[in-house]
Amino acid sequence: MALHRGKYQQLKKKDLHVHTQYCKHTHGFMEEYVIKAIERGLEEIGFLAHAEAGIDHPRILWLQDGDYDAYWQEGTALKSRYGDRIKISLGLELGLNPSFLEELQRIMEKYAWDRIGLSYHQLADGDGYLNICSRLSIPRIREVDNLQFTKKYYRDLCNHVSAIQPDLLCHMDVVRKHMRDCSSDLEVQRLIRQLLVELKKERVRLEVNTAGYDTVGAPYPAPWILREAVEMGIDLVLCSDSHSPEHVGRRFDDALQYIKDSVALAPRFPAAARKHIQGSPCCGRGKVNHAWRENVEEV
Repeated sequence: MALHRGKYQQLKKKDLHVHTQYCKHTHGFMEEYVIKAIERGLEEIGFLAHAEAGIDHPRILWLQDGDYDAYWQEGTALKSRYGDRIKISLGLELGLNPSFLEELQRIMEKYAWDRIGLSYHQLADGDGYLNICSRLSIPRIREVDNLQFTKKYYRDLCNHVSAIQPDLLCHMDVVRKHMRDCSSDLEVQRLIRQLLVELKKERVRLEVNTAGYDTVGAPYPAPWILREAVEMGIDLVLCSDSHSPEHVGRRFDDALQYIKDSVALAPRFPAAARKHIQGSPCCGRGKVNHAWRENVEEV
């Protein structure tokens, strides 16, 4: 899209990452989210229910076997009830687990989901998993090597985008939510760049997630990652990651300005992080796309 002016304004008309009561850590019911989206003038609300595979944890914060049917049936009923006022889409926020890809595939095949968002919350840690997004994990996060976990986070995403082929990547750099921000490391930068290359190659959209305002003070991803994505021509979507009806479409106008400010930044990636993509077909054989710069002049 390269953020053409008309499409740029259209970003705030859709909130494509909203959660439900079936995730067991939200407030409100699906219908309340739909009503709030209508009140706020949205054209589409996209539910993404958490789905995980192979995670054994006492706090279940994602759909279990019986929940998929209930989620689909309630969502289908809401489409019928409100379809003349707003588009409602039903999808999954699929949590990557490299050791359980077949089970993740079965989850994706349960229904004809409108959208699959890929995320990565649970990273292997010894005999168990470390939820990098949970406050309850902070004591353990302080014990582990944050740089190595950050590299693993980006490396695993890089290696599985093509296998899962999601529609969008959720909160790309959420690994810095509770961990030390390791993005100044050259290897981390190279992995981030490679992940963007994979998104471009597989035509996966990048989420601008406004829940970041509450956690890191600005949307995910960081401005320099967002700028690089826009320069590469990766499509963007605005998402609130709402866990409460009141958060539907939250701070979307601020996020539009954030996108504009981000693409005005000087490049962050050093030459060393760029070298491996020279000649890549998905990046115009090493040629920089300058069209993005003029396409965001007007908010």
